[in-house]
Amino acid sequence: MFAGWGGFPLTISKLGRARLIVANDANPWAIATLARALERNRGKLKTPIIPVMADAALLPELLRPVFTRVIMNLPHSSKQYLPVAL
Repeated sequence: MFAGWGGFPLTISKLGRARLIVANDANPWAIATLARALERNRGKLKTPIIPVMADAALLPELLRPVFTRVIMNLPHSSKQYLPVAL
């Protein structure tokens, strides 16, 4: 939900243990950095990563798929997004 520059999504993709990864962040600089990281790691990624730039609170309205895992690596305010993640 808070992908930042993509450390978790890139690592998970390289392991190839997911079918699809959606990496969201509201920060345009983080998404731009993630896009550059995706380009640089193109041949190493086993799972597709879809970057999304949105407020995490809006994700249920934007994304309809059911996810099996949700990473909420925003230590100072992750709790307020639990209802959204569920």
